[in-house]
Amino acid sequence: MNARRSGGALVASLLVALVGCSGISGGGNDDTPSAEEESAYAESAPPSGEPVDFFLYTHCGVESLRLAGKWWHAKAPLYGTDGEGSPPEGWGDPYQKGTLTLHSTEHVTFEAHEITVDFLPVPTDRSKTICR
Repeated sequence: MNARRSGGALVASLLVALVGCSGISGGGNDDTPSAEEESAYAESAPPSGEPVDFFLYTHCGVESLRLAGKWWHAKAPLYGTDGEGSPPEGWGDPYQKGTLTLHSTEHVTFEAHEITVDFLPVPTDRSKTICR
């Protein structure tokens, strides 16, 4: 693969990660959020302590989300059984609809299919990984 093509793939992957790991509020299809839903909480936080609808980007597994202008990483990331970084069994790909609860400036939870994932903010402004 030449350098130009590889660089373009990296930029495309970064854009997918940046746009795809955003939150939502409201309706939409259960597995494909609208543009408004994708970005509703990316730069501003939801009300503290109140669960809100959220589409989590899961294509690379349950690793990171973008919320209130920063990246948050899963305390214990979740992956499928295929060894390729896919979402857990029964979860949507590339998104899983669930609820997000902001507990404090240092703790957020996402819940779907009776599984709760804890997220903590990170000092670097980057997602955990970007799919290969």
